[in-house]
Amino acid sequence: MSKFCSTIEALAKYSESAKVFVLIHKMDTVPECDREKVFEEKKQVVLEKAGLSDIQVFMTSIWDETLYQAWSKITHSLIPKINMIETGLKQLCAVTESDELVLFEKSTFLEIAHIKSKAYKDPHRFEKISNIIKQFKLSLFGTNYKFEEMSVKNSKFRAYLINFTKSTYLMVVLSNRDVEEEVLKMNVNALRPYYTKIVAATLS
Repeated sequence: MSKFCSTIEALAKYSESAKVFVLIHKMDTVPECDREKVFEEKKQVVLEKAGLSDIQVFMTSIWDETLYQAWSKITHSLIPKINMIETGLKQLCAVTESDELVLFEKSTFLEIAHIKSKAYKDPHRFEKISNIIKQFKLSLFGTNYKFEEMSVKNSKFRAYLINFTKSTYLMVVLSNRDVEEEVLKMNVNALRPYYTKIVAATLS
C-alpha cells in the first residue's frame, strides 16, 4: 500500500488529470458468500488512501469474466473519441437493421464499444466470443492460414465478424432475414474510411 500511496502522490503532483484504475485481484480465493463484502472493504481502503474523485476500482480474477470486463471498461474509458465511434455504430445499426454491433480491438479482442437494438440475457457474451475467436486463431498457428473474417448462421440469427480497420474487428448480429449479406457488407464498407480515421487516431 505504501507504493500505491507514493504513486498517487506523484500523480497528484505531476498529472492531476490522470485517470486511475485499481484491480483488486485474486478475488476467487475469497469464499463467494463473502466476496462482495471483502471487495467493498478493500475498495473503501483504496478510495480513502487515494483521495481522488477520478478513480475506478474493479474486482477481478483470471478464472471468470471479471478481468476481461475490467480491461474492456478501462480501454473504453481511455479512448478520447469514443462518442464519435458510438454515434457511428448507432447509425450503422439503424441502417443495417442489426440487433447488435460490437467493435473489438484486434490483438487483444477487448470490447471497445457496442450498440444493441434488443435485449440480451447473457451479460458475458463478449468475453465468451473473445475466447472462442482467440482459441480459433491459436489453432491456426503453424498452418498456412490466417484469420480474417467469420460468419455464423442458424435459424434464429446471423453473426458476421468483419475485418473492419487495421486495429479492429466489427461483429454484426442480425435476426432480420430480409437483410441481404451483400447489402450489409456494402454499408459496412461505406463507413470503413470514416472509422479508419477515428480509430487510427484513438488507438495508435
